[in-house]
Amino acid sequence: MLTAVAQNSENLQYKLPSETDSSPRMTVFCDLDGPIVDVSDRYYATYKQGLADTQAAYLDRGINLNLQILSKQQFWQMKQNRVPDAEIAKSSGLSGEEIHVFLGCVSRIVNQPDLLHLDRIQPGVQWAIGLLHSRGVRLILVTLRPRNQAVQLLQNYGLARLFTSIRGTQMADAAYHNYTALKTELLAEVAEEFESSLGFGLDDRRYRSRHPRRKSIGNTYNCRYLRDSQPLSTPKAPA
Repeated sequence: MLTAVAQNSENLQYKLPSETDSSPRMTVFCDLDGPIVDVSDRYYATYKQGLADTQAAYLDRGINLNLQILSKQQFWQMKQNRVPDAEIAKSSGLSGEEIHVFLGCVSRIVNQPDLLHLDRIQPGVQWAIGLLHSRGVRLILVTLRPRNQAVQLLQNYGLARLFTSIRGTQMADAAYHNYTALKTELLAEVAEEFESSLGFGLDDRRYRSRHPRRKSIGNTYNCRYLRDSQPLSTPKAPA
């Protein structure tokens, strides 16, 4: 998710400030998984390992499960469409208690170091974030990952220093399960902290009427979004 906020903005189109632009400072709220980091390999590896661990648990009981392993394309399409893991498990041949065993395996292993190393920075992201920063755009990262994990990953690519604020959670598997309500809460907390410089207040009637927890602040304050399953969209970096 990418959200751009400019003070007193009435323009519905996201526009990168020029180097000589003297208009009010723009703020970009950005998610980590999707716009900045490609997590598809890790999530698919987690899915396959979860199925393997579930199969092993049942083989110990003398039961051989008839698994139907999805291709990466099938799996990732379901994840992008926010299909619950229980439904993905059903599509893979599991049922009843087997699904609960699988979900437990996934939650246990998704953030293990031997899987985290599969995460990859999206192409062009380092150049794009550097460009935004150089144009005076304030960058705020809001992620469901644990904050220390997000900071470490960004530091690995030399990006952490470019963000004014990095917010995360204390739940190890929150990002994988993509808890929308929790992400909305994080955005609201950050907006409240930066409200004076963003140019709006949380007492504004528009905010209260259009923010019943499920909606994000961007719908009220003319922000543009990229879904959390999409990479950061920018002009092509020079060769």
